Amino acid sequence: MIFKRFVILLLTFLLGTVGSAFAQEFHQLQAVLEGLWEQPRNGSASSENMLDMAAEALLTAEAEDFRRRWAIEENDNTATCQRRSAAAHGGFGYTLEFLDTQEVLYLVGFEQVRRVYMDGRDPPNDFWPNKLGWSEGHWDGDTLVVRTNDFTQGTIDTGNRPLPFGGPDAEMIERYTLSDDLNTLSLHVTRIDAKYYIAPIEMRHTFVRSNRTIFAIDCVPSIY
Repeated sequence: MIFKRFVILLLTFLLGTVGSAFAQEFHQLQAVLEGLWEQPRNGSASSENMLDMAAEALLTAEAEDFRRRWAIEENDNTATCQRRSAAAHGGFGYTLEFLDTQEVLYLVGFEQVRRVYMDGRDPPNDFWPNKLGWSEGHWDGDTLVVRTNDFTQGTIDTGNRPLPFGGPDAEMIERYTLSDDLNTLSLHVTRIDAKYYIAPIEMRHTFVRSNRTIFAIDCVPSIY
């Protein structure tokens, strides 16, 4: 009887240890991220222009060919009211909103919602690559790291000379770091796509807390 009780206690301890090793510990700063953030409008170059300048020197021959064959009338996401790639979210636009449920962080931008899974789950068996991809997050010290892959072929931005992005090897890594006073959010974005760029595209952005209320705007398709 004593031996049996000892075995039960030992198994309980071991299972508890294994469970705690794999359990997600929710970082105290995760809830602090919740709310609306916006980029200061200080007259500097827009995020899109900065990305264009950073990417132009890194294009592969295949990327140049993609741009030559691009038909904006058929693929302009803004004009057709289609959602944009998640790679277009990283630092684009003036506002970013976080909604925290611990297991999932919701990132809202361009009136689109990205789900960032914080509990270590893998994509389900019936998951298919899409424009938003699959995002998983974890904390590296006091920095939130979001890794997104499983993109479908698309573009980072649109226009007459868009930047292609997406496919099985494309990946985006976002690193969000709060300032000591918790009112400034620094974002470092790395976009990796060896098919179209000879090196990763690195971008940095800064956001500040905002108490504004964002209203939804209906998209009206454009006619070429």
